[in-house]
Amino acid sequence: MIFYKALKDMIGFVKKLAKDSGGFGATPRLPATIEDTYHAFRIIDLARQKQGEKSVKIPGSIDAHRRYLKSNLHVRVNSPKTLFQLLWSRRFLGIPIDDQCLSGFLSDRSGRGMSVDYQYYMVKIMTELFHDSPMEVPEFHMNTLSPSWKGIVKERWMIFYVDSILGLKSIDCEMAARWFRDCQNMDGGFGFMPHTTSYIDNCDYALRALSMLKKYPRDVDAAIRFIMACKTGSGGFSRKNSAAPFLDATWHAAMSLAVLDSFSAQTHEA
Repeated sequence: MIFYKALKDMIGFVKKLAKDSGGFGATPRLPATIEDTYHAFRIIDLARQKQGEKSVKIPGSIDAHRRYLKSNLHVRVNSPKTLFQLLWSRRFLGIPIDDQCLSGFLSDRSGRGMSVDYQYYMVKIMTELFHDSPMEVPEFHMNTLSPSWKGIVKERWMIFYVDSILGLKSIDCEMAARWFRDCQNMDGGFGFMPHTTSYIDNCDYALRALSMLKKYPRDVDAAIRFIMACKTGSGGFSRKNSAAPFLDATWHAAMSLAVLDSFSAQTHEA
């Protein structure tokens, strides 16, 4: 029940950030960005999955949102993260996406090294958006990164995700599960690594990893309390208690609560 009430309030927060000219901004006075628009649509999409499509309307003018996303199609995209967010948002609104934007990005990146961030978002693009495409993409070399198993929780989540999706099996899953579980603090949140400060985005990465690993966090109830303590009066969520709410933090809260809700349901069934 906590999850569904929080989702309803999140939609109220999202509505306040819709722009008349299309897209969503970080605050009512700031202009729309691709990242904020993507997070707004992901929250709406999750709410529709849980509550039914007809019960959750897209705030603002859909035509204006489509014009905003179409106007950004030919903007030079410098990161696979932005490319993924733009293409996913276009698909969400029913705007056809093709290989042109992706092929142009790949040609610009030819000869460059592939960071963890690059590989993560390229795998998401190819598996979530272009899985039926015959387009060839550069070979992934995640197996050269996985054995080191270094970095903060976000980076380790990305490494684990790509390793799992590509079937590389180069990571010890039991070791990975222990590490992600050890990131949970006494306040219920998760740090960048064990024994570091809790933030809501860290919760999202760690909980998604644990969900894929089919492992529970050390304390489900404490994690829920930490997430809900980040909720503000606007219905949005902040990275940490008593901070300002933003769409990215609210999306991380939504995903965290979705995972925790599934953990709670499994516990009750058992």
